[in-house]
Amino acid sequence: MDGGTAVMRAHLDALAAGLRQSGLTTRPEYGGEPPYLHITNPGLVGGPGGARGPLLNERITARRGPDGRWLLHWSWGDPLGPATDLAHAVTKIIHVLSPTPGLSSRDAP
Repeated sequence: MDGGTAVMRAHLDALAAGLRQSGLTTRPEYGGEPPYLHITNPGLVGGPGGARGPLLNERITARRGPDGRWLLHWSWGDPLGPATDLAHAVTKIIHVLSPTPGLSSRDAP
């Protein structure tokens, strides 16, 4: 493992620890390209036709930016924020993986 990969994993592992403390489930997926952290909200399960599984999940990657700083990125590629600002990242991820007030899984398309 090269130095960049080790730093990337360290950032994702630190994020995983913060998210687990907040009640989310994390699973590192470091074998693919790009490596990522899979995050789910275990409190929300179900789906169309009675399927079981997490309704809300996200994949976060860590990449070095053009200025050399490490950034966390959403699955769609937008930056989430600096990898060193874990409190900010945890707050944003919890917001995204929380249900919309007044919307239940029965209302989902």
